[in-house]
Amino acid sequence: GLEHWLPEIREHFLDQLKNDGYAGIHTAYRPKTWPGTEDFRRINTAQLDLDFGESLDYFDAISRLADLTAKELLPPFSLIVNTGNGAHVFWLLKGDEEDPELPPRSFSRNRRRAIQVNGALVQLVKDHYPELEPDPGFAHITTHTRVEGSVNTRTGLDVAYTVNYTPLDQPPRYTLWGLADWFGLPTVRDTYRRTRTTSEKTTPKRRSGWVARFENPLQDFQIVRAYMEAN
Repeated sequence: GLEHWLPEIREHFLDQLKNDGYAGIHTAYRPKTWPGTEDFRRINTAQLDLDFGESLDYFDAISRLADLTAKELLPPFSLIVNTGNGAHVFWLLKGDEEDPELPPRSFSRNRRRAIQVNGALVQLVKDHYPELEPDPGFAHITTHTRVEGSVNTRTGLDVAYTVNYTPLDQPPRYTLWGLADWFGLPTVRDTYRRTRTTSEKTTPKRRSGWVARFENPLQDFQIVRAYMEAN
C-alpha cells in the first residue's frame, strides 16, 4: 500500500492525482500510461459512461438509472462515480475459471463478451433515457475512470464514489455470462486454435520437409568423416 512508500514519493504521487487523476479500470500486466488490449490480466467490471454534463442534474440522472433497475431492465449497479461532468457506472465482475471469486481473466473471448455487455448497457439506456447520453466508446476495456477525491478541472467539482451495498454489506457482483444472459446476448464463438492430433503433425508432407532440412548437413558430415578416415 501507499503507506509503505517513501514519504517524498508518496506525496509526489498523491499530488499528481489531485487534479484530473485517472486510473485504469481493469488489471494490467505491467505499468503503462495507456495500456493496449493485450496488456490486461483481468476484467474487473462491466461499465457505462453517461455524458449528460450540465444538461441534467446528477441526482436526476441517478433516479433514471434507479427506475431502469426497479423495472428489472438494468441489473443493480455496484458503484457510481460522479465524475464532475457526468457519471461512470460499474458492475463488479467475478467468475475466474480457477477461482470463481476473482474477476475473469482477460482472454480474448472474455474481452469480446465484455464489449458486448457494455454495448448492451449503452443501448438500453439510449432506448429509455437518451438524455443521459451514454458513450459507446467507453465499452472497451482500455478505458479509464477518474480517481476518487480528485478534482475535475473542467468543472471544478470533486470526484466522488457511491457504493451500492447489498444486505450482505457487499456491492453486487456478476459474471460476464450472467450479464450476457440478462441482456439476451448471443453466444460468443471461441476462437482458440484446435490442437493438432499426432497424425496431423506427422503427415507425409511435413515428414519430407524434415528430411530435406537435415539431408545436406548429413551429406557434409559423411564427406568429412570419410576424409578423416582416409588420412
